[in-house]
Amino acid sequence: MTRKTLIAVAALAALSTLTACDFFGGPSLRGVGFEEPEVVPDEQPDEQIDDEAGFRVNESAFRAASMATLAANDSWELVITLLDMGGNDRGTIETGIESWGEATFALADDGFLVQTGYDVYAVSWEGVVSHITSLDASYVWRIEEGPDGEIAISEEEEMEEVDEDGDVIYTVTDYDACFMDVDYAADGTVTAVNTYGPDVVSWDRDTGAVSTLFTYAPESWGVDVLGIDGDGMVWVGEEYGARLHVQSIDDPSASVSLGSLNDLGVASAWTINGVERATGDSVFVLYEGYNGSGIVEVDRDGNVAPLVETDAVWLDLVRL
Repeated sequence: MTRKTLIAVAALAALSTLTACDFFGGPSLRGVGFEEPEVVPDEQPDEQIDDEAGFRVNESAFRAASMATLAANDSWELVITLLDMGGNDRGTIETGIESWGEATFALADDGFLVQTGYDVYAVSWEGVVSHITSLDASYVWRIEEGPDGEIAISEEEEMEEVDEDGDVIYTVTDYDACFMDVDYAADGTVTAVNTYGPDVVSWDRDTGAVSTLFTYAPESWGVDVLGIDGDGMVWVGEEYGARLHVQSIDDPSASVSLGSLNDLGVASAWTINGVERATGDSVFVLYEGYNGSGIVEVDRDGNVAPLVETDAVWLDLVRL
């Protein structure tokens, strides 16, 4: 059985624990100190824009959004939900992009990048969708937009960058690596997590050099996600096992294991789907559990603050 097959089997086993209501229902948001967004009918049209996707949001509430999540609706089309720092729903962008539940996204200058299967799309704030590229890869994991609009893509056995037209700029091929998530450091280098290491590597886009930043010790072999906090320290979240690792401030060539979200007090969590910057020393972690999805803030000392819970299944998280 191949590694990809093992991951698919594990994912199906995880989804099998959810009822149809859990997967398709609501969603019902349960934010900390939840406040219903102000509804202004004249500013909240429920209509299609240019026969593309729908954009329904209170404009004043939209400006207060601080993060966004990605999910598939009951028609298997991807929907982006905007949230403020209190976990309140500030509106949705219905992309109309079909997906069978395997999809990720990233923030872009004028909206979002969305990846599902081998395809990458641009989705504007108004909900207009355009296809960027179809990738020639054995498996595509995650994407991120760089400082100049380039797109870094983590794939089964390589990383590559494409421009906004989908043309390949640079490729790193390493058949002893499996790059599962990418991000851009403050200096513009690409940071990626290699689950075959397991380590986090830095890719110098000017020279093509790939070097190890630090190693980590996962509890189980599987999919890993990556994020960078406000101070530039790199975090790794184990998708299976919901464990967190953070680059050490005292020794940047090493990492600190914070344990699983269960160990940190999030009893229902069994997988991590996203890690994003929160503050200088903390990240927002999107988890999936038996009751749906949730977002918590975790700092380097392992302290956890809940943000929001939902009975929907959120596939990915970005910070706006």
